[in-house]
Parts: sequence; structure tokens; C-alpha cells
Amino acid sequence: EDHVGVWMERSPDLLACLLGIWKAGAVYVPLDPGYPQERLAFIVRDAGMRLVLTHAQIADVLESPGGRIVCLDRLGAALESQPHERPAVHVHGLHPAYVIYTSGSTGRPKGVQVLQGGLCELLLGLCRRFSVGPRDSMPSLASHAFGISFVELLLPLVAGGHTRILEREVVLDTGRLAGELDRVSLAHLVPSLMRRVLDHLDGERQAPAFDRLRHVFVGGDAVPAALLAQMERRFPSAQVVEFYGQTETTILSCHAPQEGHRHPGNVIGTRLPHAQAYVLDDSLQLVPQGRVGEIHIAGRAIARGYLGRASLTAERFVPDPFGESPGARLYRTGDLGRLLPDGRIEYVGRADFQVNVRGFRIELGEIEAQLREEPGVTGAVVTAVEDDAGERRLIAYLVAAAGDVALPALRTRLRAALPDYMVPARFVVLDALPLNANGKLDRRALPDPDPTQAAADYVAPRDETEQDLADMWADVLGVPRVGVHDNFFDLGGHSLLAAQAMARARSAFGEELSVQDFFEAQTVADFAARIVAIRRNRTLLEQVTAAAEESPDEFEGFVI
Repeated sequence: EDHVGVWMERSPDLLACLLGIWKAGAVYVPLDPGYPQERLAFIVRDAGMRLVLTHAQIADVLESPGGRIVCLDRLGAALESQPHERPAVHVHGLHPAYVIYTSGSTGRPKGVQVLQGGLCELLLGLCRRFSVGPRDSMPSLASHAFGISFVELLLPLVAGGHTRILEREVVLDTGRLAGELDRVSLAHLVPSLMRRVLDHLDGERQAPAFDRLRHVFVGGDAVPAALLAQMERRFPSAQVVEFYGQTETTILSCHAPQEGHRHPGNVIGTRLPHAQAYVLDDSLQLVPQGRVGEIHIAGRAIARGYLGRASLTAERFVPDPFGESPGARLYRTGDLGRLLPDGRIEYVGRADFQVNVRGFRIELGEIEAQLREEPGVTGAVVTAVEDDAGERRLIAYLVAAAGDVALPALRTRLRAALPDYMVPARFVVLDALPLNANGKLDRRALPDPDPTQAAADYVAPRDETEQDLADMWADVLGVPRVGVHDNFFDLGGHSLLAAQAMARARSAFGEELSVQDFFEAQTVADFAARIVAIRRNRTLLEQVTAAAEESPDEFEGFVI
């Protein structure tokens, strides 16, 4: 049960690390290179890692999170002297397979210990339920610090099929990602990414037929009925399936195939084979059909608990009054639901302040705790709101001792401590937080953010290229206007919105722009300058090529 970190991007090496760790009887702990160094360092310390496996291109560029770093691509011949037979280690179902760190309400992430048996039961159950076999393929596109990555990476492989490991650049390029979906038989996307792909396809004159797709899975957040209907129209040969689950319940516990069922709410469906699902009251008694209660998950899906957090484990993993085996437990999801007449469960909301944003589960308390540590901030509340496009965004309300907060510096510090999906899109500074008659926070009285504040110190576009870009970004971000020096990410942008803006820029300007261009030029002025430079270089290349063709002797020895 030694903890071994894997600090690398999705790659075949990552899969080799995963299998090697398990064969040794150790526990896999993912470290996403996109996470802030402060957060990675906390995970390494909290997990007490024996080893951190990585690539030289990451270790040489990024600050080390700590621990003993081993670069796979520098081992060379050292591996050849190692034995080739299977290690003499006995691993059983109650051994942890991996630890994934999720957002914590106390202000620090918590590590969830997921068991080997639960993961095996999930994968084999999905193989049986969806008849996965050697002819199937599936793209792996989720961050490996996200639980669903195990399904995307391993489900086809355990059935003899193959996995297409997609680079981050492909996932962020909506057009290329849509093309990848036309090459596979199974696919899983979180709702926000699925919406981006479908909107892109709706704008294409000749979209792929997707006739190879047999099953399209969507989950990680509430899935609107309109999105499910759009998926069924776009993927006519595939069965659309909504998934539900948590890291603590081995990723997935319920599923809702769209087989002619229709219901106006968010239906999470019925249990998967390795799980049990109940809707219970505060006394852990079954509530009558149609009544709202808290959703509890039981069975082989239940994780061991939170690493080094015994009190929190006891709070969320409670004795199972319906269990037939000694020590059986229920996991309290904090989700509210009701049982429908057909046996499915409908999701109706949360019992606490946990939210899902772009498929990531977030404890708002962790962001609030980080904000309260900022100099001059005396109060902080974070909420999640949905815009007209169905995009959920975080709004932070701050009370400052001096009545003002340096928001650009605050955003920079937050990005150094939190993953990008946990950095609020908007900040609202208040004189005081609204309270109800009992002196408690009145969340319903929090004002809507003023959209005109989204582009402070506005500088108008100075030419046609900047104007087109500014209009494009304003539309994508949902703000009234964007100035030439406004940072895309400071206005609430994130990687998926960046991918959408990039696709529109390619279409509008007809240039070979990459996602890396976008992350290196985050203001309208910088991005417009990059477009001008690309055009200038292309023109120069065309002139040199033409000259070389006219006078080949003068260019002998040159590579153009």
C-alpha cells in the first residue's frame, strides 16, 4: 500500500505506470501537471509518497512538487536488468487501487481511497451491461486526476478492445475532438464538453455521421433533458446513457439509458451491478415514492474512506442498515432525490454547498477558506450560477477591510493555489454580507454581479482585427464588451471556453492557430498581434518559395 505519484500527461507511459504500481501492490496517486504547484505539493505531503514518476520534459520545466522524482525516459538500460516475471505480490479486493484528491469543505483537499475490488466490479459490470468487446474503442480524454479517467482508459482494454489516448491539445480543439468521436464505438464526455462538441457540429455543413458509435455516455454533472435530446439527434446509431456517481462510490453507481424514457427532471436512473442506491430520510429510513430524501449508495462500490481523515470518513460513510455482510456501509452523497414510479431515481438538488462545474465536484467552502486568507479580506462567500447558455460559473462575494480589493493580484494568487476550474469567474466586493433575521447569511439576498464591471479600465479596439476578436470574446464569455488589454481568463474564461474561442478565431481569420497560441496571448491586443505575425510570416514564406522556384540555383542548399 505504498503511495506512488504519477506526474505526467495522458500517455502510454501513464498506463504502464498504472499497471506497474498495481502489480507491485502499491497505490496510484495522480498528479495533474496542470494543477498549481502548491496543490501538488500538498498532495505529495499528505499522501506520504514513496515515489513520483514523471517525464523529463515535465520535471525540467515545472517546479517539483516534492518527493523522490524518477523520470521514466531517463532510466534507459536500468530497466533491462530488472526481472521480467510477475511480482510475487498478492493483491485482493480490499486493497486500495488509487487515491484521488477532491475538493474539501475545510479548505484543503481530501484523498479518497478507492478499492481494487470496487474498480474491478465496475469495469466488468460495464463490460457486461454494454457488451463491450475486442472490436470496441474509446477515447481517453479526461484528466487522470478525475475518476472517470479510469473508465475511459481501462474499459475497452479489459474487454480486449483499444483506447485512443488523446493529447490535451486535441481535447481542447473542438473540431479535432469531434473527428475523434467518429473513429470510436464508445465515448464519454462531461455535459459542458458535450455541449461544446454539439454546438460545433450544428455549425458544420458536413458533420460526420458517427455511424460507428454504439454508446455515448455523459455524466459528472446534472444533464439537461434538452442536451440528451440533442445527443440523440446527433448520434442516431448510438444509445445515449447518463451516468451518475462520485469518487467515493468508485466513479459510477447509477445509469439512465435514454430508451424512450422521458421526464422533465434530471433522472439519474437505476443502480449499476456493483452498487445499491437508496433514497433515505435523516433516520436512514426509506422515504415513500415521490418524497424527497438524500441519495445513499451502498454495495461493492463504496470506497475505503478519506486518507488520514477518520472523523470525516465516519461522518460520510455510515453503517448500512440494509446490508447483509458484516461492516457494510452507506455513503451519504449529499444529493437530494426522489423515487419515480418506474423505479428510477430523479435528482432534485444538493443538501449542502457542493457544486459541479464542468464535471468537477467542488466544495465551495474550500474556495471561501482560500479567499479569507487573502490580505484585507474579512468575509467571503462563493456561489454557482448558470448563464443563458447553461454554463455554470462561480461568483465570489468579498468584504474588504479597506473597502477595496486588488482583484488582478487576488486572481493571480488564487491560480497559484487552486485548479483553474475552482477560480471564480466574477468577483463582487460588498460593504457587508447580507444577513437574515436570525443573523445568518442570506444567500438569496446576494446581488447579481454587474456585467459592466467585467471589463474594467476599458480600452476600445484600434483596428478591424482587434474589433472582430473583442466581439468574438465578448460573445463567448457572455460579457457586454472586451477591451484590448482585458485578459480572457480574468473575465471568467477557462480551457473549454478558450477552445470555443479558438475554433471561432480559426474560422474567422483562416489561420492555423493553436490552443498554445491562445494561452500565450491572453489579451485581444496580444492575440491580434500574433495573427498579424502569422499572416506576415506566411506572406514571406510564399514570396521566398516563389523566388526559389524561379531561381533554383540561387537557393541550392537551402531547405524551405
